[in-house]
Amino acid sequence: MIQKEVADKIKSDADKKSYLRWLLNYAYEVKYLKTVPPKAFKPAPKVTSAIVGLTLKK
Repeated sequence: MIQKEVADKIKSDADKKSYLRWLLNYAYEVKYLKTVPPKAFKPAPKVTSAIVGLTLKK
């Protein structure tokens, strides 16, 4: 589980330069699984979270 803004960078277009996106997509199959709203936590954070699945490429 990571901050939604980071998850958006990971799944962003290949035209945008993002070292994190490149590194993860090089080694893993990345799948955006679910958005988790702040109200799902106590106390609620100021950011939205996201669940991202990573499967190691062979």
